[in-house]
Amino acid sequence: MFPRTFKFRPIPRLTQSAVFWSYVATSLRTGSALVLLPVILFYLDERELAFWYVLIAVGQMAYQLDFGFSQSLTRSAAYLWAGAPELQSRGLVRAASSSGKPNLSLMGDLIATFRLFYFMLAGGLVLTSLLIGWPFIQRVAQPGDVEFWYYAGAWLVYAIAAGIHFAGLLWAAFLNGINQVHKSQQLFVLGLVINYAVIFAGLWYGIGVWSLVLGYLAMSLVVRGFGLWIVRRKLRAAGWQGEGRMNTALVKTLWGNSWRTGAFSAGAVMTREGPVYLCGVFFPAPVTASLGITMHMIRLVRQLSMVWVRVKIPWIQQKWVTHEIPLMLKVFHQRVAIGVVAYVLGAAGIVFLGPLLLVHARSDAVMLSGIPLALLLVFYLIDNVRSYFAQLVVSANIVPFWRSWLCTGGLAMLAGAAMARYTSLTAFLWTWLILHALWVFWHPVVQAMRLIRQHQTAASDH
Repeated sequence: MFPRTFKFRPIPRLTQSAVFWSYVATSLRTGSALVLLPVILFYLDERELAFWYVLIAVGQMAYQLDFGFSQSLTRSAAYLWAGAPELQSRGLVRAASSSGKPNLSLMGDLIATFRLFYFMLAGGLVLTSLLIGWPFIQRVAQPGDVEFWYYAGAWLVYAIAAGIHFAGLLWAAFLNGINQVHKSQQLFVLGLVINYAVIFAGLWYGIGVWSLVLGYLAMSLVVRGFGLWIVRRKLRAAGWQGEGRMNTALVKTLWGNSWRTGAFSAGAVMTREGPVYLCGVFFPAPVTASLGITMHMIRLVRQLSMVWVRVKIPWIQQKWVTHEIPLMLKVFHQRVAIGVVAYVLGAAGIVFLGPLLLVHARSDAVMLSGIPLALLLVFYLIDNVRSYFAQLVVSANIVPFWRSWLCTGGLAMLAGAAMARYTSLTAFLWTWLILHALWVFWHPVVQAMRLIRQHQTAASDH
């Protein structure tokens, strides 16, 4: 039926597929959250719910305190894995040879330096979380009461878990950089499973908000511990002997683009989170609920469609170093096309199946329809394409559009606030789309084409 040389092994191929595990992680996170939320609402009272949501807000600080270093570390690890002789603050260094042999010496220095750096940042995160939480805990319960120590202890454990989780970002960054995206996603899936298992068990046995705190702690320990073990095993298999020394010059080198990445991320947060925030301030609660649930569905489709390009970024970073531009562009364009098709199919599913899902779920909220829904779908479609080309540019270790994203995000917040206060939701969404279409949407595409021409010229001259 098949030639003897043909080996049909779909299961092993799936287990090594970064796309497959990214879909598993995204589906598990979204699906389990939908199941978990009604359970949490059933078992926790209003005070515990308020306490938990404040904890989540503090937990998000872990990612903001990263200052963009994790993305810089992923790029740096990819360059060194491809054989780059050194690292630069901006731009690329051509590989010393075409063999692609990893630069394990500098990789060891990078690990030793940023392991200490992330440990210090994680400690700062724990202390900051405790200081921020103290006034809130005093409002939840009076000092000296049994409930006070119940909440204070939960806050302390959660702050420690957030610090551990933050330190684990280092190993996830290295795994992605050495082209082990599937391992990183497998680790994330394992952490989510353990987190949800602990939460369900804790709620069942009646330990309240502590079940959520202990679930987050268990996930943080697993992700950090196994991440460190996998990175060490992969590097030792490549010939690394565990050597590495502290080199503060590496922090200065990566800082050159990290702060730009942080500013770029701040602009992206305002771009994507701004509509719900402003709607909650200026529009009635039912309108905010409709916008929130509609954007939640679109974001899920967006995340699933972006997987096709995201998992190839470490490989693309390595091709920048080796100057294999034609091959890189061929794969990139294929992945962008698949991502766009996946988004369009998902958007069609939202239009036709979204209202039915809310009816069967007996939800009081309704989806947006008509022009507002069309504006949101177009906004995120263009945002997807913009993000693809932005990732291509950033993978070359430059962030030329951080000013445009930060300024446009801030301007959209101001203009959106004015429109939301005096006009309808449709006019507000039109303002949001037009402001971003004027500059931010097409700027990364122009930068990507300019960068490609530069590298093609340099490769031909070489």
